[in-house]
Amino acid sequence: MMPTPWRILGRVVALTVGLSVRTAEAQRPIECPRPLSADEVALLASAVPDGRLAQWVRTCGLGFTVDAAFLSSLRRGGASPAFVASLTPPARPTPGRTWLSPADGTTMVWVPQGRFVMGSPATEPGRDDDETGHEVVMAAGLWLDTVEVTNAAYRRFIVANPAWGKAGIDRRFHDGNYLADWTGNEFPAGEATHPVMNVSWYAAVAFARWAGKRLPTEAEWEYAARAGTEGPYWWGETFDSSRANGGARAEPVGGQSRRNAWVLFDMIGNVGEWTSSLESPYPYRADDGREDQAAPGRRVTRGGSYSFGARFLRAANRSSEVPGRCSDVIGFRCARSAR
Repeated sequence: MMPTPWRILGRVVALTVGLSVRTAEAQRPIECPRPLSADEVALLASAVPDGRLAQWVRTCGLGFTVDAAFLSSLRRGGASPAFVASLTPPARPTPGRTWLSPADGTTMVWVPQGRFVMGSPATEPGRDDDETGHEVVMAAGLWLDTVEVTNAAYRRFIVANPAWGKAGIDRRFHDGNYLADWTGNEFPAGEATHPVMNVSWYAAVAFARWAGKRLPTEAEWEYAARAGTEGPYWWGETFDSSRANGGARAEPVGGQSRRNAWVLFDMIGNVGEWTSSLESPYPYRADDGREDQAAPGRRVTRGGSYSFGARFLRAANRSSEVPGRCSDVIGFRCARSAR
């Protein structure tokens, strides 16, 4: 017989929020028609063990941004300290520490503070004139998605935020090619773990905010892509096609040979990635207006894509697009500042 808390939870959920609690047995699958709401998480927290609750969150994701008020309400409702803590990144992370973001189900890794030479030396083959080398100090570390945002993660976002669905998005925020490869709000069959493409900068920003994150700056992106190296590529001086997808189409995220030393996948190749930064000449300065999120202008994309040659897959290579552009060679990953 189903334990009383699960019988109550199943009845309440079925009647009021439409989730499917199929059985009390932890081995049985959890079904999620959409991400969990704040009320649903609070209900689950009062009725199920921590381990099962974590499974719900991991499987369904969250349809809201976790804030201090919600965390306080969970504590008052009797949620365990361990579960409450799991909804936000560790306060004092060490280099390489990972954390599972509850909203989008993406693993993030802690990128430590440091300094690096942004851009490229004059002797680097294939370099462009806008890559003048200069030292940049990363005074604070950041959390960064280990992989590019996937179709499955993006679907969680649009199910929770219909205004950003394919049929609902405001015409001001795209060029007509938004989610061009999707059918309605469904990504192509078998491509759950492929990077989402055909999303504008505006949509990427909206996704990041929903997930409690932001887009990385251009400097943060290059610092993370280099992972402590100084050459054209994080693995060395010569292009190696096994370490960066420069093939005929985007591939599923997480290919082991495409992981740099900081446990970041596809920082080079696969799809280009939106950053928060306006296209602006070097030297990079975060306080010179290029990080004004309300300013008009082209936004920097980094990393090249599956359709780019070796010259454009260098860590220092810079590209940009108008923010409404939706392209089948551009996706994104998210960052989060230390708390």
